[in-house]
Amino acid sequence: MLAIGLPTALASVYYGFIAAPQYVVEAKFAVRGPEEASSSTLGGVSQLAGLNSAMAVVSDSYIVAQFIESRQLVEKLQNSVDLRSAFTRDEADFLARYRPYAQDTTEHLTRFWNGVSYVYYEPISGIISFNVRAFTPDDALKIARETVRESENLVNKLSERAREDAILNTKQELSRTELRLKFARKAIQDYRDREGSVDPTKSAESQLTIVSGLEGDLAKQEAEYASNATLLSKDAPTMRLLKNRMDALRKRIDAERAKIGSLEAQQAAAGKGRPILSSSFAEYEALETERDFAQKAYEGALTAVENARVRAERQARYIATFLEPAAPQDSLYPARISNVLLVALCSAIAWAIGVLLFYGIRDHSA
Repeated sequence: MLAIGLPTALASVYYGFIAAPQYVVEAKFAVRGPEEASSSTLGGVSQLAGLNSAMAVVSDSYIVAQFIESRQLVEKLQNSVDLRSAFTRDEADFLARYRPYAQDTTEHLTRFWNGVSYVYYEPISGIISFNVRAFTPDDALKIARETVRESENLVNKLSERAREDAILNTKQELSRTELRLKFARKAIQDYRDREGSVDPTKSAESQLTIVSGLEGDLAKQEAEYASNATLLSKDAPTMRLLKNRMDALRKRIDAERAKIGSLEAQQAAAGKGRPILSSSFAEYEALETERDFAQKAYEGALTAVENARVRAERQARYIATFLEPAAPQDSLYPARISNVLLVALCSAIAWAIGVLLFYGIRDHSA
């Protein structure tokens, strides 16, 4: 009677008249990533990216499951739905309710939360199952909805951080190439201000065109002078006039060549009959080449940033809730009859073990 009858009677009284009903709300969701194409249509790099994305989804799923059991979630739920009030309502019985007078700390509340909530992650299917018990249907529903919402916020933060990390390096490269392009453009601007020329190349081409025209005129005058030399003497007025014209053209050509020489740098092909380029012209070419390289590098960095952003957007992760929390219509806990029978069974087993030990000890001592 003491070993079996009394515990069973106490359990019957408690579960039959005292134990408060507890309402369960269940939610099931999964962390989802981008849909990957079949392996036959993917290259090696794409397959590696898809594998990394799948591993990230699995990792985030475990993180969410651990987050639901964490103190951080308990603090958030306390601020949003007031867990302490939900678990200390008048409807709760003295054994099942939260007892803040014993040790009202966040750690104590977290231990109680892990006793009334349950979360499980199934690695094969990727489904996270979650349920929570409360003493009223409204409290259970609010707590479950808030838990799912906080889980979604966590996944969004993880996904946002992953996107930021994915484009961080490309943004740094973009900043570096942008600075290089600014320096290259500033160098060309300083050169133009110093030399007083917008484009030394075009200026040199213009001067060469003038020299070429003057050389053509000089060639005509020399041809005419040679033709008249067979008929006229060198002292003839016509010959003197032609000679004066040729001298004037030569002086003009020398003057124009001097202008070109001030714009052109030295040329390695000396003695080939071509005008010698000046050092200022070579300097401008070097600056222009650096600007072109900087411009192409900047455009490439812009393209890389955009591609990284697109890849990051495609790899975004989110929570897909396929079993939404719903208000319960009946309490599932406590299982009154099952618990009374369980108490009776455990008491009977304990009584049987005690009897066996008693008779065993008595037989050995006899």
